[in-house]
Amino acid sequence: LGGSASARARESSSDAVPWRERSIQLSLRILCAAAAREEAFVQSLKAAATVAQQQLSIVPTLLFKAPIHGSFAHRFVREEKVNPLRLFNLLTTNASSARRYNSPQMPIGGLILEYVGCSACGSSMSSHDPQGIARNAFGIISYMTRTVPQAECVHSLCGPEDVTGIRLANAFARGLALPLGDMESSVRTNVDLRAAILDIVLLNINIITGDDLNLSIMMLGLSGPSMHNCLNVILEMITHGGGGFVLDPETSSFATKCFEILYRVCAVGTGAVQSISAPNYNVVQERKRCVMEKLRRSNFWRDHLASVPSVFREVSNSFRFGHDDGEDVSRRDNDVLHSISWFLKGLALELHALVNDKNSSMISSNNQQLQSLLQCLLSPPNSFLLTMLMDMPFGESSNDLIKERLHSIPAPPAKVLKDSSRPMEGPAEICAGYEMIDIERLLSLCRSSQTREMREWATTWNGFVLRVCACAHVSQAWSDVVRTALICSSVTLDDNANITAMAEFQHQSPSFAMNLRMVMDILCAILQRLLSPSCLESIGQYDIPAAGRNAVEAECVMPMSIAALSITDVLIESGYQENAAVQPSRRVHEGAAAGFGIAEEDVVRVCALIVGAISSCAEKGRTGMMSPNDGCAAVLSCALTRMLIFSEEASYCIISQNTPSSILDIYADTIVYLFGLSTVPVFDAQERYADAHEAKGGAIALVARSGLSSLFGHLKSIEHLDSVSRLFCSKIFAAEALSTAVAGLVHLVTCNDNDVTFLLQQIAMFEGGVQLLAKSDIMAKLLGVATTYAKEERHFLSSNIGTNADRQLKPPSLLNGHLSLVNALLSSPIASSNRAALAGHTIQLLKVYCSTFERLLQSYPSNHDLMIKYIEALHLTYTAIKKEPMGSNELGNTLLNVDDALLTLERCVLRIACQLSAFPFPRQILPPLPMQLINVEKIHASQMRNISITMGNESTWWDNFIPEPTEKSMPLPTPPTGSFDVQRSTSDWSERKYQHAISSAKCLKISILFLIGRVHFVNQRGMPTFCIDAVAIAKGICRCSDASKAIQDRLNDLSRPETDITKLFGSSHVIDESRRDHSLSHALKIEREYLAQLGSSLSQCAEKLVCLALQDARRMAATSASSSSSISKSNLSREWAPFIGAMTPALDHTEMETKGVGCAFSGKSVQGSMSMAQALRQEMDKMKASLK
Repeated sequence: LGGSASARARESSSDAVPWRERSIQLSLRILCAAAAREEAFVQSLKAAATVAQQQLSIVPTLLFKAPIHGSFAHRFVREEKVNPLRLFNLLTTNASSARRYNSPQMPIGGLILEYVGCSACGSSMSSHDPQGIARNAFGIISYMTRTVPQAECVHSLCGPEDVTGIRLANAFARGLALPLGDMESSVRTNVDLRAAILDIVLLNINIITGDDLNLSIMMLGLSGPSMHNCLNVILEMITHGGGGFVLDPETSSFATKCFEILYRVCAVGTGAVQSISAPNYNVVQERKRCVMEKLRRSNFWRDHLASVPSVFREVSNSFRFGHDDGEDVSRRDNDVLHSISWFLKGLALELHALVNDKNSSMISSNNQQLQSLLQCLLSPPNSFLLTMLMDMPFGESSNDLIKERLHSIPAPPAKVLKDSSRPMEGPAEICAGYEMIDIERLLSLCRSSQTREMREWATTWNGFVLRVCACAHVSQAWSDVVRTALICSSVTLDDNANITAMAEFQHQSPSFAMNLRMVMDILCAILQRLLSPSCLESIGQYDIPAAGRNAVEAECVMPMSIAALSITDVLIESGYQENAAVQPSRRVHEGAAAGFGIAEEDVVRVCALIVGAISSCAEKGRTGMMSPNDGCAAVLSCALTRMLIFSEEASYCIISQNTPSSILDIYADTIVYLFGLSTVPVFDAQERYADAHEAKGGAIALVARSGLSSLFGHLKSIEHLDSVSRLFCSKIFAAEALSTAVAGLVHLVTCNDNDVTFLLQQIAMFEGGVQLLAKSDIMAKLLGVATTYAKEERHFLSSNIGTNADRQLKPPSLLNGHLSLVNALLSSPIASSNRAALAGHTIQLLKVYCSTFERLLQSYPSNHDLMIKYIEALHLTYTAIKKEPMGSNELGNTLLNVDDALLTLERCVLRIACQLSAFPFPRQILPPLPMQLINVEKIHASQMRNISITMGNESTWWDNFIPEPTEKSMPLPTPPTGSFDVQRSTSDWSERKYQHAISSAKCLKISILFLIGRVHFVNQRGMPTFCIDAVAIAKGICRCSDASKAIQDRLNDLSRPETDITKLFGSSHVIDESRRDHSLSHALKIEREYLAQLGSSLSQCAEKLVCLALQDARRMAATSASSSSSISKSNLSREWAPFIGAMTPALDHTEMETKGVGCAFSGKSVQGSMSMAQALRQEMDKMKASLK
């Protein structure tokens, strides 16, 4: 047409480009339409076949033949059965064939994949929809990823040659990197395409496949050496986009997905994301490590840390105000908060990686990176974490605009809201538990006249939920990074291998050094943000900033509470000044107690803030049901328990004369609130809970009880120091709310709640607490439980007559707690008359359990702790009733009225006392008894009336001892018992044997105390004998005294500084070659600690046995004096001879009258035992004189 041939050829070629692009786009659109309508098409065919009751068939129109005159051919029309295939079958067929026959042909899915990054070149398409081809191609790929198993989908997209997915990564990266388009025509459809590509990555990154074909891993370039992949494009957009990339409402949602993917990449293989199995794990980890090193080299984390505060402050300020210009700004604010959250969570993983990287070539570089990040995060005065905490938009999720709309527009009916609710879409760990309103569903359920109001209300509500979710996410991320930063700081500063590298870096940046003041400031700042407005006013003495006056959302309180708990642990661990000379900067206050780095005033402040935060949880609404803030209060209770334990160790007082009344009121409110949480049953087996909600309530109750127990324990420990604590406790127990809560706790005793008794024990330490327990009829509840168990026990034994059922029957699990509670009540500060009445109920309770007590005796030392508590209850009961005057009801109706059950209890104590006193150690290591005592035992063995001790190798309680496996125990020298025949070189002694020996000494001590108290009632009963033979007492005196003195000698040897450790162990040979990993000094330390406890207990037992003998001697003398006319001297001589014959050689052997008995480490003088032994000798002399 007037042009040259070459010009016409170029024009023709140019005309072919848009034709090809148009043809490809139409083809892809046809496939997309088929995919979109596939399900409806298949369902319609199935429905038609069901109606026709046969498979459908079609007649190909192009093959139809017209009728021919005189011919019958037209009557035989070609007909084919309908057998529709789904689109994915067609898209994956040639991929399967290629794999089967090793064909190099690219599968059709791979061909379509190439167009994902295509941008139209033709003039008509480029101006109208340049990304149309890419969008339609991606639609088909998206269809495949959602309908085809991932492994098959990856094979269909990659083909047999691209096993590492390099071509796949390149194709998706091109689509992700498409330009923003024509800004003048507002064509931004490519943003949706890029967001959809990221959605595919997020959708598949957690999918585990058997052959490690993870689509997301390939798209991100982590499965092979791909230089152009989605991850690189994401990093480029984040790095070069700046703050505008995050703050622009058009790209803010896209930026959020980018930061989430970056976090997911950092989390691959850490437990947060486990999508790679063993064969490909090392490859992915290596690629991930390269990515993280690339980020470090470019200072990605440090640079973005510097820009986050300004962005966060801008969004936080915007978050606090309403916007009438639409939802874009509000959505942008939520997106930015989520982006910052994902960035912080990725930063926490980076800190973990820097600390845990063991690559020796990278230690110095990693330390510098770590120190740089910690300096930015923690260094005052512009600490990133503190600054961000102060800017947190807590309590602003429902701003004035949202409040106005939600309150001015009537809410839909509850049933309509329930029917139209749907879970929030998004990552499960972020969006789980949030409910949105399906607006279209809501409008369909409402009247047409309410459409506008309902739409506005639902839109506002959904916006509110999205804001709460965003705020909770950023608080969770901040909690993660602050905990990680402080823990990494503590670990790094204590790592001797890194001291040199860190010293060099700190010389360059001397402003950073983690100290207790830094930790204290962060902890206090967190707790201050958790305070309600009323608590802020009450705790005004601590200079709390004005920021954050609104109540914090419950969804934000939990992560902040967890952060407070973790930082409390860091603070306490750092507060122990084991290295105070090396690290003086870690000390908070020079006035701290010796050995501790935290001053008392700081501990008082932290406790007050924790209590205020717990009280603030109570203010946010309790309707009789579980509140979301209850779990937060439980977590904070754990932090309070930690601080109170530290206070006990440092001898600090958290309540004193200087404590303001407003803070005391907060303590009181907190105690009442925690008591309310504690009234939920706590079971010892998860299956006993009805559902997960009840199990959660039990977990919260358990922690709340722990906090209350620690608080009451601390108040009791400082009661003698300050009258304020006494007055405070009196006021607390007088509160009506507490009375109701205690009644609820007492009721739980009957509900198989074994844990509740521990809290009731703490309550019983106070007079007001005992009154509340008595008011709740605690003893009747305990007796009811005991009676029920006794009936079940009798039924079980009667049903199993002739078997060993009595030996198989275990004591009830609740008995331990019940006995502890009874002992606490009997030891409580109450009037003598009330204690005697309590003792009367206790003896009835103990009688019900008498058969259980007998089984405990037979199986000793199993359940030895329970045995001690049972005997202690008997001792406290006898002691309380002993103070009652003659003729009182409590005395006459209990211990003077001896029935079979009471006699069984007393005999059990007598038997265990005889066993333990005669055999404090195994028979083979016991020293020989005095020959005169042995002769007396032989002469009078047949005359014993109640307690029969046979001569020879009778069985002992040590025969029931079950040794632990050798490999689990540290061998220790045999304890000295006073025997020179013991060969310590053949020792098989262990820590567990020491523990049992110490426990048996404690059991013997409490048994002797019971027998001493029982003498009073034996006299009043008019019993002729004491029911325990003097030989047993004398043997116990010799055994305990000999062992106590031998232990004292051993302790003296161990305390000599010039003693060679190897010589001490050389004679014992307890450390063999297989145990060389046990330190000799550690073994000596353990031996010294055990010997000190054992020697002290045995010396007290020896002294108490002499006291028991003295009481018996005085009883016999008093009895003979009151009936001197009716008893002849021959009868007295026959009665007294065994006693005098046994005690005389015992006193001669032990030389207790002149040397005493006692272990110096017990802290007691031996004068008491000397005077008591002398008094016993004098009493026996009087008895001898009266027989002449």
